[in-house]
Amino acid sequence: MIIKKVYLVTKTHLDLGYTDLAANILKQYIDSFIPEAIRIAKELNTENKKFVWTTGSWILNTALKKGTPLQVKSLFEAMKRGDIVAHALPFTTHTELMDEDTFRYGLDIIKKLDKQFGRNTVSAKMTDVPGHTIAMVPILREYGIKMLHIGVNESSAVPDVPDIFLWRFKDSEIVVVYNKSYGGNFSCEGIESMVAFCHTSDNCGPVNLEQAKKNYDHYKELYPEAEIIASGLDEIANELWEIRDTLPVITSEIGDSWIHGSTTDPYKAASLRELMGLKSKWLEEGSLKRDSQEYEDFSDAILCLAEHTNGGDVKIMLSDYTNYLKEDFLKAKEKDIVENSVEALNAEEKIAARIISDIKEKEKPLAYSRIEGTWKEQREYISLSLSKLTNTHKEEAEKVLSSLIPNASFDSSLDKPCNNIVTGTFSLSDYLLTLNDNGGITLSKQGKIILSSPEKGSLIEYVSHNIEDVNEFFETYNRPEVRGVNWAYGDFGRPAFSLTKDKFPSGRFHYVIKSLKESKDSVIISLSTEKEISSKLGAPRDIQVKFSVQQEKFLIEMIWTGKDPNRIQEETIFRLYPLTDNRSIHFKKLGSYINPYDIVYNGNRNCSAVMDVKFSNSKGSYKIKSVHSPLVSLGKGKIMRFDNNYEDVKKDGISFILHNNIWGTNFPLWYSDNAYFRFEISPE
Repeated sequence: MIIKKVYLVTKTHLDLGYTDLAANILKQYIDSFIPEAIRIAKELNTENKKFVWTTGSWILNTALKKGTPLQVKSLFEAMKRGDIVAHALPFTTHTELMDEDTFRYGLDIIKKLDKQFGRNTVSAKMTDVPGHTIAMVPILREYGIKMLHIGVNESSAVPDVPDIFLWRFKDSEIVVVYNKSYGGNFSCEGIESMVAFCHTSDNCGPVNLEQAKKNYDHYKELYPEAEIIASGLDEIANELWEIRDTLPVITSEIGDSWIHGSTTDPYKAASLRELMGLKSKWLEEGSLKRDSQEYEDFSDAILCLAEHTNGGDVKIMLSDYTNYLKEDFLKAKEKDIVENSVEALNAEEKIAARIISDIKEKEKPLAYSRIEGTWKEQREYISLSLSKLTNTHKEEAEKVLSSLIPNASFDSSLDKPCNNIVTGTFSLSDYLLTLNDNGGITLSKQGKIILSSPEKGSLIEYVSHNIEDVNEFFETYNRPEVRGVNWAYGDFGRPAFSLTKDKFPSGRFHYVIKSLKESKDSVIISLSTEKEISSKLGAPRDIQVKFSVQQEKFLIEMIWTGKDPNRIQEETIFRLYPLTDNRSIHFKKLGSYINPYDIVYNGNRNCSAVMDVKFSNSKGSYKIKSVHSPLVSLGKGKIMRFDNNYEDVKKDGISFILHNNIWGTNFPLWYSDNAYFRFEISPE
């Protein structure tokens, strides 16, 4: 292949947090990284473009709003010259967490910048998160985006797709470039150009002046006959678009194999969904206008709740590989001192000691309060969004959000177990609800069955994972070449966790009904599990579920109380059994219904973040809307077995994973708040 042009793309990966508090990261970009990139460009770009710095649109838009007058002037001029360019997306997101309006707002930022600087941005980039939903394709094309580059975290499974392909959904298509790292060199048959990526790591800023010179000189020497052009991604996007008809076509979903992190903080996940719902409601009723400052500021804060950073790096902020068992963990957390035992440091080929040795002195101290502080900061985007509202909107939002961490259950009289529980069938409006002893639901409306629980089917289950589960997940999800790499095991494994073998209960535990109360308009059940599962682990001690009907919708509301923090990997699962088959169920993402049985190999076939689940049977079509919890899984609920097998909805139903702490870093590792969830079931 003859290369006549080399596009030299220099980019930094933004984490709004992770390496430090998000507030410090933002300040670092505005005060240091952006000015440094401008300085390098000024020095090198005297005759032709030798250095151009590319980043997402949000950080540049924010810098133009929050920088000093001198910083804003300097950045404005650099963007006018094309020394600093934005790609079309605000930053890397967990895209499935957003509704259409929030995703569109992220793209509105680049349209605003394009108008300011006389550009037409046609390229977008996601970095770190291994995959995204195909539902964004029509929206990207609507905004004129021709190419999406996805650079994958170097430990994570890479979806099995061509390096460059045409991603087609409905009547839309975009070119997608996939890379096994944040960004590597790429070209394509049919063009005479290539991209040379000079990608720096998480929050590292641009390359320095000397490295920028070396990068340019290196490719000039490597391709002496080619024109070396420092640029963003638009140039290659336009060229690939012209040959798109020659590219392989993918029509399957990819999904996000990190999306299970979305329910590590159920309150944050629920708040995001409620805030997006309120935004849509206010827009529809006309009390919020898209061209208002309130809409822009409110949407900007909501957008940050979907950014892919959800807390600090556990390796440099905690690194406690000794205190996993609940009693030890709670004592260590109370002391707020990290003291690793010699046994833990020497276990598993000294992986814990190796990780700790990688910590730089400036990155210390290690402390429980420090890592918890980063999770608390991520919740502050909720407060920030409220602060941008008018008083009327703010009061409405505060009232809604206050219900998400309830002080008590629905009915305290149900707290005591009842010896004579009468389960069976209950009539609520024109719905018939049948409950078994485990809370499993069979539901019909006017004789048409909607849900059909097996005889022993559970409504609520708690899963506790042991060292075998941890090892299976690491070996099936992570690439073979990283299995001895310190940071990879710190992020995706549990160093020295083998020392806890057989020291705590593990497996799947179901809740059973301990009391029940029927009234004219509702049925409330109280459920509990084995006391040991709550005392030694983190299973909520009490769960109440309320069934009622409102405007043709069958409502299921749930409150848990008495959940202790727990470091051992756990899941709390809400199970339903739609009367359907694998061909007749679809997940709604970004306004479009996706087939969960058509996902590429090494995409996420285990779970998805959805707005609702639609299914049908011979009697009709139905929808299950999860108002607060985004994460749904086919079958019993599966995260830690990354085997690429589809689970059987006809046999095992679907599972909403209300909470989990599977992630080893970046997401909250324990949770102890009370929680409220709401589900709505209705005919379509």
